[in-house]
Amino acid sequence: MRRLLGDLTLIERKHEAMAEKLERTHLAGSARASEDETSRRLLVLQVVQPALAGLIDGSISTLARSCWAGCWCFWQASSSEAVE
Repeated sequence: MRRLLGDLTLIERKHEAMAEKLERTHLAGSARASEDETSRRLLVLQVVQPALAGLIDGSISTLARSCWAGCWCFWQASSSEAVE
């Protein structure tokens, strides 16, 4: 298993080196700018947006519990005043 992973790592390094060589040889300036923009968009869609969605989801869950507790306390206070 370890040998297989080592072989895969070696193949991936060769692939990256070939991709960098082809990029330097064939990618023009405007195409490079387009590639950079696409890379930035992918980062936002794959990393930033899911992280923000998780943060918002956690915040809403926390706020919902706090809001519910506050409403419940208010309701208890209101109903005890109505009884008196």
